[in-house]
Amino acid sequence: MNNPYKSLESSFDKALERVFAAPLVAPLSALMVILIYAGYAFYFFTSKETGNLAYFTDISFEVFVASQIGMILLTILIRKRVDGFLVRHPVISDQISLENLKPVARTNMHFALMHLLLLGLGSLTAIMSILNYGGMTSIAVVVFAIVTAKVTEWGSSSEARIKQIECTDARLEKELSDIFHCCQHKPFPNF
Repeated sequence: MNNPYKSLESSFDKALERVFAAPLVAPLSALMVILIYAGYAFYFFTSKETGNLAYFTDISFEVFVASQIGMILLTILIRKRVDGFLVRHPVISDQISLENLKPVARTNMHFALMHLLLLGLGSLTAIMSILNYGGMTSIAVVVFAIVTAKVTEWGSSSEARIKQIECTDARLEKELSDIFHCCQHKPFPNF
């Protein structure tokens, strides 16, 4: 197994930090959002909306707000669980602390999938709201999107801290690395 640490040299001391490859979800999320925007813009400019999509257009701003609130709530819940774990277990020192990490990691993986679904829904309804309503609605969409992005960034700081949690038991380091690898590269937990 590769060493999960890289050496960071400073003028005072050496520190160890786990290195993670970019998760597969990040480029897929960006691609999903781009395709949603491009697809709906193309549809909007080339055809007349009919049926269910016409009804969905009427409530697009409300659905957008609901998806943004959902993403904010998920981020707050994730941050609360991770911070609570870090308070109870500042280091992984035994099997008990590692076992307590697993439900937190599982929940975060499930929440990440819900977050991705809400991101897709929010992206679709954002472009629908901007193209169909314009004006103040467009400004509100941008403000909501910025607030959600900032809250998500705030929530990510806890996840970054937990990925660097110290493991004082060398026997548990491989299992801890496997948990983090699963969180980064798989949609569902296998632990």
